[in-house]
Formats: sequence, C-alpha cells, structure tokens
Amino acid sequence: MINSDVKKVIDLTQEVMSSENTSRDKEYELTSILYDELISGKRERFDEIIKSTKDVSNALFLNSFITNIASRKTFEKKEKGVVDSNLFAIPIISIQSKEDKESKISNDDLQAITNVFHDFNIIDDNLTAVFLQNIITPYAVFVDGFQINQFHDAIIMRGSGMNSADLYPDVVGAINQDASLFPVEDETLVLRYIVGSFVGDNNKYFDNLDNIMQVFNLESFSEKMNDILSKYFSEKVTTFMPLPYNEGVEFGVVEYNASAALHTFIHSIEQLGLDSSLIRLEVDPAGEKLVKLRLIDKSNHMLIAMYDWSIPYLTDTMMNNVMTAINEVCSDLGLSEYHMKQEDTPNTSHTIH
Repeated sequence: MINSDVKKVIDLTQEVMSSENTSRDKEYELTSILYDELISGKRERFDEIIKSTKDVSNALFLNSFITNIASRKTFEKKEKGVVDSNLFAIPIISIQSKEDKESKISNDDLQAITNVFHDFNIIDDNLTAVFLQNIITPYAVFVDGFQINQFHDAIIMRGSGMNSADLYPDVVGAINQDASLFPVEDETLVLRYIVGSFVGDNNKYFDNLDNIMQVFNLESFSEKMNDILSKYFSEKVTTFMPLPYNEGVEFGVVEYNASAALHTFIHSIEQLGLDSSLIRLEVDPAGEKLVKLRLIDKSNHMLIAMYDWSIPYLTDTMMNNVMTAINEVCSDLGLSEYHMKQEDTPNTSHTIH
C-alpha cells in the first residue's frame, strides 16, 4: 500500500500536470512539499515517490520539478537582506586540442566575462554573477535534484567567501576531480560548461528570457566570450548565451550531438561528392537513451555514415528537444524530411516544418 504522504505528492503531480489546472495553489503546495524534501537532504522518500509513480511522464515531470526548485533559492545576504539566487549554465562546444589542459578560469578572465554580461544587459547593478571558477566537463554536471541543491549551496558559499568542502565533500570532490578529465589525448569535439549563479533582486534577464532570446545578439556575445576563452581552447569555440541551469545543461547535450552528427555526415557527403537529392536520413530510436542516425545512399540503399546520438539522462523535455534538433540537422543537410525506422513496420517519413 502506498504511504499517504507519497500518494498526496503523486495526486498533486497529476493535478499540476493536468491541462484543466488553472490555479497555482496546487503548484505552490507541491513546491512546498518537495522543497522540504530537498532541505532535509534525505532522498529516500522522494525515491519512494518516483518508484510509486507508475506513469513515466509523471516521474520525469517530478524529477524536472525538483531540479528546478533546487536551481532557484533565496538566502540572507549581509547588508542586502533576502536575495534570490538562480543557477545558470553556459554551454560551450569546441574543438579541443591536447595542448588545452587548463580548466581553471583566472580572476581577470572571470572579471572580463562579468564585463561582457554587463555589456549585454545580462546583469546590472542589482544582480551579480557568482562563478564556479572551473570550466567543467559533462562528468561534473549535476542533473539530480539533491546534488543540484548541494551544488547551489556550494556556489552561494563561494560567493560569500566561505569554504564548502566540509559541508558538501561529494559535490566539491567531483568538481575538483573533474579538472583531471578536462584535457584530451587527441584533438576532438568537446562539450564544456561555465556555470554559476545570478544573485540579487529582480532578475530581469531570466524573467524575460523568452523575449530576450528573440533579439539577443548571440553572434556578438559569442565572439566576445571566445576572445576570453581562447586562452583555454586553442581551436574554434562556440559559446552560447547563459540559460537557467537545467535548460542550459540539456541544451548543451542536444547541441553537441547535433554538431557532431552534422560534422560526421557533411564529411562523408563531401568525400563521396554526393548531392542532397541522392541521400536520405533514417532515424532509429535504439533504446531509452540512444537514437541511431543513418545516412543512406538512395541509389543503392547503402550506408554512407552513421551517428549514435547519446542521451545521458531523460527529462520531460529531452526527447522533444532531440527530435527538434534532428529536424535542424536534416534541414542543414538540404533534406526536406527524415525517415523514422519502426520495428516490423514500413519507414515513416516526417516532413520538416
């Protein structure tokens, strides 16, 4: 029998997810309960809730819900009273050479990044950026709500000049260990992140992010960031705009795979001298966390190239974002549609809109 407290959370989740739900009261109630679970640091009951949730979409929603709570906090700051703290992530996709070994950003470069943030109205006099000083690999990216909560506290403590190693040894240890994972043995395409938190009142950037993204000069922002990051990446760097932590982490995973797939396919097409009219893209969901992309020669049905699109973790938005990105890869290859391979059924074509 399901514990009554567990059942209450499951029922609340279903109500919040319901399209008929127009009141924020249930959402506030669910937030309050899950916030208390996070603060307790004891994840046993949350694991019990997930285990008792029979619907996969509900479980994914709950996981995303609690990670979003963990990435947004309020805390008491000396001389400023209660302020907000919102974790952010900046995805970086780069060709990294074996000479690129330093992941710790210098204080001067952190100040330079802060200046860029000011120039692009990401922060103002009421909002400061607190950075994790290391550029991190995907291995040090936390996607579990309880780990994100500790990581967020560690970032806040860093901004206050406090040492968080004793309070959060697992989180700090993982970040310190990640520095040894930053170097690569051979030149390769990599995914990296700059992470931190926006601290202060009235976060206009995140509050209006949907509108800002429509007019944000990403090319200019990326150029200025790349000038700074050229000390850490000797080859081409693509830096994206700061996003709320969970969105930024997921965006980086999707964009990295899209870039790698496109590079793989274009290289093969150019080598063979093929026109886009002679090829088709086949999409094969090969498991919960893998999508196989196959580029096929139409004339002889031979495989030209293949890319395994890895999905390291699932969220309630991940698969939609993956399929949207595959649409864009298809478009960049000059194809009007891709073909979805389905077991024991004919391939189904999907036209790009």
